[in-house]
Amino acid sequence: MGADGFFNKSILPKELFSKLKEIVDGSTLKSTTHAQIKTLLTEREKKVLIYVSQGFSHSDIAEKLELSKRTIETQLQSIYAKLYT
Repeated sequence: MGADGFFNKSILPKELFSKLKEIVDGSTLKSTTHAQIKTLLTEREKKVLIYVSQGFSHSDIAEKLELSKRTIETQLQSIYAKLYT
């Protein structure tokens, strides 16, 4: 197993979250890496990622998902670990 593609380190956070939202939404993708990313994330992580990509704060996301702010931060750490390791 290896990488079939990548995001450049210089990608802006807003662009990264926009691209990841497309993946979560099921857009047709050109790279299998994007499809692999989609399968790496849990449903909750996908929801958190969508809210982050829309500019919601951690507190706002926690309120919308009826979770603690700390849980949202943990979810984001998990997302980053899955996407960057």
